[in-house]
Amino acid sequence: RCDPARRPLLAAVCGISFAYIACMYFVEVPMYWTRWLADEASERAYMSVTEGVLDASARWAASHEWEDWKNEIVWKSLYFSGAVWMSIAVIHPPPLKGFIFDDKTRLV
Repeated sequence: RCDPARRPLLAAVCGISFAYIACMYFVEVPMYWTRWLADEASERAYMSVTEGVLDASARWAASHEWEDWKNEIVWKSLYFSGAVWMSIAVIHPPPLKGFIFDDKTRLV
């Protein structure tokens, strides 16, 4: 029932959303699940929220080593490039020629 002029934009949004969900399901969740299991197996002691905030505000160690980042490259690259452009696109959508606004400023 969608107006034919809106279908390409709707298809792009659906495709990007599906790709995001697939990335989360196949990359992110397994990576963090594996890390959590390893931490539990080694009986890692977790910080409290206050300790975590204090640690994050005081720790400034930068690493350029591949071993430190290899599991983070996929999501950080997508997040800090693709997601930024998607956020910009949300507030600057392509022009929707021929669409009429009703009295409540919704697309008709």
